[in-house]
Amino acid sequence: MKRRPPAPPGEAWRRERARICAALTEELTELSGRRRMLAVGRTDEVSDLDLRITRKPDCLVLHSGAYMASPHSLSVLRDRSLTALWWFIHADEGGVEQAVFNLSDGGDQLSLGDFAFSSHEPGVTLLPDPYFLKTRAYAELAEFARGAARAWKDRSAR
Repeated sequence: MKRRPPAPPGEAWRRERARICAALTEELTELSGRRRMLAVGRTDEVSDLDLRITRKPDCLVLHSGAYMASPHSLSVLRDRSLTALWWFIHADEGGVEQAVFNLSDGGDQLSLGDFAFSSHEPGVTLLPDPYFLKTRAYAELAEFARGAARAWKDRSAR
């Protein structure tokens, strides 16, 4: 059974897209030290939970799957796109013009992505979760653990 095409994006989706762009621009600027222009849209050329990033001369264009319009899907898009963007801008030296990322957390959905947060497919590069990136590799937790760690000789086998 063929799915019906998604309804055209409504006003609520346009507002959310603007919020996603603003938040991602701010976070990416904070992480990378350079402001980049972003554009966000939907397409039926990638799977539902995929994100395609394309480099244009004046901006990076993010296209999510056409069915990614529910509040939950939009929050996934917003939270996980930062990691995909971070990877993409660091691939700049290699001349990468476009990449597809699977944003699902199960890795069990059909995807065209070569990059994912979870996958059982060979050849898919795994990405760290967005919190790893936002916390700079869990820096505060690592610092706490270093300060609270018990010396090895003082530990017991119990």
